[in-house]
Amino acid sequence: MARALPVIVWNNLILPLTTSDIVVSSAAADFSRLNVQDWRPFTQWKPTAVPIVQTGASQVWQVDDSGGPSFVDETTDFNSATANDVDPFPLTEAINDYMAVGFTQTFGDLVINVGTVGVAGVVAWEYWNGTAWTALSGVTDGTTNFTASGQNSVTFTIPQDWAALILNGSASLFYIRARVTTVYSTNPILTQGFIQSADEWIRFDLGTSKAADTFCLSGHDLFTQGATIKLQTSTDVGFTSPVDVFTLVPADNTTQYVEFTSVSSRWWRVLITGATAPPAFGVIVLSERFTFTRFLSTPWSRLPERLQSQTQTSVKGHPLGRKIEFIQHNLAATWKSYPTNDFELFQSIWDAAVHKDPFIWVWDPGDHPSEALLVQTPDNAQLDGSMIAATRRLRLQMVGIKGG
Repeated sequence: MARALPVIVWNNLILPLTTSDIVVSSAAADFSRLNVQDWRPFTQWKPTAVPIVQTGASQVWQVDDSGGPSFVDETTDFNSATANDVDPFPLTEAINDYMAVGFTQTFGDLVINVGTVGVAGVVAWEYWNGTAWTALSGVTDGTTNFTASGQNSVTFTIPQDWAALILNGSASLFYIRARVTTVYSTNPILTQGFIQSADEWIRFDLGTSKAADTFCLSGHDLFTQGATIKLQTSTDVGFTSPVDVFTLVPADNTTQYVEFTSVSSRWWRVLITGATAPPAFGVIVLSERFTFTRFLSTPWSRLPERLQSQTQTSVKGHPLGRKIEFIQHNLAATWKSYPTNDFELFQSIWDAAVHKDPFIWVWDPGDHPSEALLVQTPDNAQLDGSMIAATRRLRLQMVGIKGG
């Protein structure tokens, strides 16, 4: 890569991932089988990892299809560990009675713990395509029609035409169902079930369509875990037809900075594949970038460091070492001669966000993209725009933490 003009990524879409964000189906982010490190951008790392391996279903119905149909809500029991409390079918079931399991987005793996095995029955696994229930393809039924005891998976190929369905007044969900095709002589009784994704992902709902042209990821171990990531968009929350924005195979665990052609979408997803263990994340930035129109004036110290530490001494004052709390970068980017019109454009984003919100600073995205840094302006920061003839002097002060 060649040297490039300095960039800041600002549009207030910085997304720190902390333990408090782990709420499945929240408006902000969904997590599946992810370790999430608590990133304290202006203090220090808190290396707490929180794994989520399996997720409860959003809705589970027992459906008597004869003369109705009639519905029994089994969601609470399906998501609890209480033994033998889920009746997937009516006590006197008939052909075409079924159990429907719905989730907020598409999935390819349903884990079911069978407490009491069924005898002699057979089910067909189906999904809703927007018009009718249709047979799933690539089905591997580890429960063997609910006749195998214990916890097993039902896996299948995720359908491209899978459509969300409002079933008996539920939320709009992606449903599969187990439909009785041969009646059981002894009905199965389930203990618990889970939704499990074939891949890891983080999904973001921005509320409305927003443009982005830059992605930055910091505080991760994707290289260590051998993972590949894709940034994807979708026209629906379930990502039934995801569109790839780019694919990234990290060469190390340093900050990953990617520029791409501007895309507008409401729903975005970071899809992680191939990881040998659940990966960890610190900060994800998905946003628009502002590119400065001039190279930095020299001399320029790109990553000056200052230790925040506690010196350990003996009772008599002898040095015993130092405990480093964190390493702080104190940056001062200066342009001695900056065009007035361009300065006024920068001032508009300074007023909108940069003076108060964290942002990403990249002094050379061409040759040094891994030195992208999450920063903020220091307390009592001032925007220096002194007039020099027909130009301005621009000086931007920033503070960030080394790490990630």
